[in-house]
Amino acid sequence: MRCLWGIGIVCLAALTLVSCQRAPARPERTLTTPPVRWTQDFPLEELDQQTLNEGECGLALWTKAQPAKRIFFARNISRSGAINFEGRTIDLMARHERGDLVRGFSPKQLYVGENVTVALDVEIETRQDVLSNAVIRSGVLTLTHASTRRSLVLPVVGVIGCS
Repeated sequence: MRCLWGIGIVCLAALTLVSCQRAPARPERTLTTPPVRWTQDFPLEELDQQTLNEGECGLALWTKAQPAKRIFFARNISRSGAINFEGRTIDLMARHERGDLVRGFSPKQLYVGENVTVALDVEIETRQDVLSNAVIRSGVLTLTHASTRRSLVLPVVGVIGCS
């Protein structure tokens, strides 16, 4: 009996020591900071009126907020686009598309230009009575400025028109 009592005390002491030891240190998690957003000095200015070549279709997007500004234009054949970023026209090249093409444009598109990327997520609506055009009743344009890591997310509306 005395032997069992001694073993019990030794076990209790061992458990106490184990429970007092510190847990192993966890590796620190690194948090990525979210991109800085524009809160003033809206960077997209009205884009000049654009023209199309014969047989080409163009996608024009306006800000949904009033007053509406034309802030993006793309061409289906050259796979190019343009924005007026901080007072300067920036040419963009299409990098990828997702989904079926409508008049040469996809509901999800990515355009890359000098230090900026423009991602589009739009709902393209076609109708039987309008054969060569389409309407964008809702969509989102996300602009990211690479060097400052600023981003801008805008609700947009627009049209696709073909010559």
